[in-house]
Amino acid sequence: MRRNIQNAVFTVIILIFLAFQVPMIKMEIAVRQNAMIMDSWLNNPDPKLIAGLTQLAKMPHNHNVIAFNLLETLVPAVTGMTSYTGHESLTINYGAKIGAATRFFNCGMTPAEVQKFIADNNLGYVVWKNLDGPITSLRTCDPFSEAGL
Repeated sequence: MRRNIQNAVFTVIILIFLAFQVPMIKMEIAVRQNAMIMDSWLNNPDPKLIAGLTQLAKMPHNHNVIAFNLLETLVPAVTGMTSYTGHESLTINYGAKIGAATRFFNCGMTPAEVQKFIADNNLGYVVWKNLDGPITSLRTCDPFSEAGL
């Protein structure tokens, strides 16, 4: 009998604990998800970035744009130009394209590969944001002078 009372008390304590914890855990998850979404630089882009993209919008639209690190989703919205990688769910063969863009921006291509990549994809503009580091880090592999960008 005493054992049954102890089990009942223990069960009640556990249920009370869970009654308070489950709603708090749900609230904590919601807060963290919201913070992750709202803390994105895409919600408050740098005015210089928008000014640069606005300037790009004035350029001829006869070439595609290559951008990286979520900037590729902002380029079409602000400039009206086509982004090489585009949005993950709206780009055909996105996995291969983001891989190629990664190699391009991380100097993983030879100058000949860069020229072929640019020609095959009609790339005319490279967009780089300061959050990715100084542009000199991209210029060290010198794809621009070889490709004529």
